[in-house]
Amino acid sequence: MNVGIVIQARLGSTRLPAKILKPLQGKTVLEYCVDNMRSVRGIGSVVVATTTSEQDDSLVDFCGKKKIDFFRGSETNVLERYVHAAEAYRLDAVVRITSDCPFSDPFVVEDVLKTFLSKPCDLASNVIDRTYPRGLDTEIVRTECLKELLAMHPDSFYLEHVTPYFYEHPEKYKLISVTAEAKLRHPEYRICIDTPEDYELLKKIASHLPTDQPYRAEQIVDLFDQNPAWKDINAHVFHLKHKGKT
Repeated sequence: MNVGIVIQARLGSTRLPAKILKPLQGKTVLEYCVDNMRSVRGIGSVVVATTTSEQDDSLVDFCGKKKIDFFRGSETNVLERYVHAAEAYRLDAVVRITSDCPFSDPFVVEDVLKTFLSKPCDLASNVIDRTYPRGLDTEIVRTECLKELLAMHPDSFYLEHVTPYFYEHPEKYKLISVTAEAKLRHPEYRICIDTPEDYELLKKIASHLPTDQPYRAEQIVDLFDQNPAWKDINAHVFHLKHKGKT
């Protein structure tokens, strides 16, 4: 089975425009995410799926300069963007990652991937039961299921948010939940970026992590243990139940 990571990305975020190109210790948020995902074993491709909107031309230029594979598709129909990206790279299944998660852990992704490949299922996810910190979200879904959903012409909510339909219909789809081991059971931690407060926290975290090698999410949890006030920096930030156009 050819499984690839598709990272949805755009520059038109409303709360913090161009957030994925914000610098963190000499790299951008997007570069952190891509570099980490390139370390995942058993993956065929790592692709940034952005939009055909003019405002994302500079993102495409950035990907070209950094030798990051990319695909351009619909801005509003994110489901279609995923389907067409999967078709372009001949993926049997897609690992869905959002670009506002610079600390996505390759080892966490590998755990979800191992579960997906070892047990017959349509979707394996670590957000069915929220046990991991926000920002380690990993969903793996069969491309044929994405195509099936797109062919159903669902309403705009499902086109924008991609996966909720599967969670809402467990009678139709085989879903497997992956939960965190004790060390990582901190759903109260938020290590993604949507707001200036998030960015403030990410800069603190990045200043303590290596930029030239993969690191474990456990190291970030250790930083929170050493700096308990950090979790309050963005604790008030409202998080959408289903992440969509990032």
